[in-house]
Amino acid sequence: MKRKSLTIALIVCFLMLETMAFGQANAWENITHIFKENPEYQKGQVSWSIVDLKTGIEVESFQSEKRLIPASTLKLFTGAMILDRLGKSTVLETKVSLTGEIRRSKLKGDLIIKGAGDPSLGSGLAGSINADSVLSQITNALLRKEIESIHGDLIIDPHVLPYDHTVIPRKFIWEDIGSYYGAGTWGLNWRNNEYTVRFSVKSETEPAAVIDSISSWAKQLKINPQVKVVKGNPKEIYFYGGPFEREILAKGELIAGSSITERGSLPNPPLIFAEELKQYLLEKGIEIHGEIRFENTAEWKTDSLTSIKSPTIENMVKEIEFQSNNLFAETLSKLTSDYKSEEYPSGKQIGEWLKARWGNQFSDALFVDGSGLSRNNLLSTKNQTQLLYRLSTDSLAFSTFFNVIPQSGKEGTVRNLPKIEGMRVKSGSMANVRAYSGYFMDADNSPQAFAIIINNVNLPSEIIKSQIIEFLTQASKTSFTAIGLKNK
Repeated sequence: MKRKSLTIALIVCFLMLETMAFGQANAWENITHIFKENPEYQKGQVSWSIVDLKTGIEVESFQSEKRLIPASTLKLFTGAMILDRLGKSTVLETKVSLTGEIRRSKLKGDLIIKGAGDPSLGSGLAGSINADSVLSQITNALLRKEIESIHGDLIIDPHVLPYDHTVIPRKFIWEDIGSYYGAGTWGLNWRNNEYTVRFSVKSETEPAAVIDSISSWAKQLKINPQVKVVKGNPKEIYFYGGPFEREILAKGELIAGSSITERGSLPNPPLIFAEELKQYLLEKGIEIHGEIRFENTAEWKTDSLTSIKSPTIENMVKEIEFQSNNLFAETLSKLTSDYKSEEYPSGKQIGEWLKARWGNQFSDALFVDGSGLSRNNLLSTKNQTQLLYRLSTDSLAFSTFFNVIPQSGKEGTVRNLPKIEGMRVKSGSMANVRAYSGYFMDADNSPQAFAIIINNVNLPSEIIKSQIIEFLTQASKTSFTAIGLKNK
C-alpha cells in the first residue's frame, strides 16, 4: 500500500514538473511568436541569438545572422578591446611641466600641459577628480615652487591624438555632432567635453526662447538661439556647430511658460581648458603674461611639475558600459592604436582586434566607430553572442569584463528594467533601434549569452521595450535544453 502511494506521489510530481515546463515553454513561445508573426515586426527587422556558455552552442535563434544596427550594444566590443589592449589597471596621466627657470618668484619660461587623451579629465566621472580639483592641483603645484607669475606662454599639447577635424568620426550625423553625446575625441578632453544652456519662454507673446544661463566655462561661445514657441509637442533642441567653431546654432521648439536645460558638445576642449586655467590662475594671484599656444612637445626638455591621473581603464570601461558614455568609448578605442588618423577610425580598430584574436569569425561585422552612435555600424546577434562566448572562455579576463556590464534592474542604463537575478545586460537605443545584449542564467542555472536587436518596427517604443522585457524575463525562466529549443 505504501509502495502504491509512493508511486502515485511520484507520478503526480512528474506531471506537475511536466506542466510547469510546458507552461514555461508556452510563455517563451508566446513572446517569440509575437516577434516572429506580428505584421509590424515582420515589416521591420528582428533578430536574436542565445548561446550556451558551457558548450558554445547556439541553443535558440531567430535570423541571428542578419546584420542590423546595434546602437550602443556595440560598446561591448569596444570595452572588451580596450581592456585587452590597454590593460585594466592602466591609468592615463595628464602631465604638467615647465621650461626656463624661476627667479624671484617669476617663471622665465612656459607652463606646459600635455594631454594623454584622458576622457575623464575634469569630469568627476568614473572616480576622476572634478574640474575645480584639477585646476587647484595645478595651482598648488606652482605655489609650492613659489611661482607668482609666468613670463612665458601657456602651452597646450593635445597631440597624443590628431588635433584636427578628425576628432569627429566621419559617419556621425550633423544633428549629433553638436550635442553632448556626439562630442569629439581630443588629446586633451575637459569636463566630459560638454556644456549646458538653459532656455526659457516667459509667455506666449514671446516670439522665441531666450538663454537664461550657460556653463561658466563656455561663456565665450556664441550661442544663436533659434528656438520657436509652440503650444504643444515641441521638437527637440539641437546644437549645430563643428570642431573649432565659436558660433553655435541652437534650433528647436519650446512651450510657452516652460524652460529646459540642454547639453552641447564643446567645439574645442583644449582651448576651453586653457582659457579656464589661465583665468583660474589669475584669480589665485598667478598671472601668465604670454599667450595660449598649441604645440607638440614630444621632443621638448621640460621640468616635471605634477600630473593628473585618470581612474583605471577598468573603471573607465565601466563608465562606458554602465552609462553608455560615447566620449569614453571613442577616445579610449582610439588610444588602443598607434595610428589614429581619419583613415583609421575607432571602429576599424575593433575589426582588426577581432581578427587578431579570432581570425575571420567576425569578418561580416561592420564597425565604423567605437560608440555605436553611427547608423552605419552593422552587427548580427550571432556576432554579439559569439563575442560574449569567446570572452567567457578566458577565465582571467572574463571576471573583469563580466563586472563592467550593469546588472538588470539595478545599475546604469538598465536600472529601470526588471531585476532578473544573474542578468548582466548592455542596452542600446536610437530612433527605430532597440537592442540588448549580455549574460543570464536560465531555469537550469545554466549560463547563457544573449543578444536581441530590433530595427525599423513601426510601433511605439514603449510597446517594443515592454515586449523585449518580457522576452528577457521568459528567457531567464526557460530551460532551453530541457524543452528542446535547439536549432537543427
